[in-house]
Amino acid sequence: YMLEAYEQQGIEPVTVISATPLSDEQVEKLKAKMAATTGATDIKLLQKLDPGLVAGMVIEYGYDDPEDMSNPSNSLDLSLKTTLRKAALKEGVLVA
Repeated sequence: YMLEAYEQQGIEPVTVISATPLSDEQVEKLKAKMAATTGATDIKLLQKLDPGLVAGMVIEYGYDDPEDMSNPSNSLDLSLKTTLRKAALKEGVLVA
């Protein structure tokens, strides 16, 4: 039922995982960018914290079931942890 309701109303559930809580301004900017990315008219944003990211965020969206937001079809990893890992690998440094 929720999937049909979300589709009819143009709602896209999005999860953002960040090292620290997002400000109201960051939330609004993220919602606007994700609405443009997904074509949705409204974004249902679920915020989670993961201090292990150090800084930045991971954005997950494209859920098959908006009631079970555990399996996103799309994600954007904009965390400092991943950025540093990619830079190290580019330089030939193996990281765990």
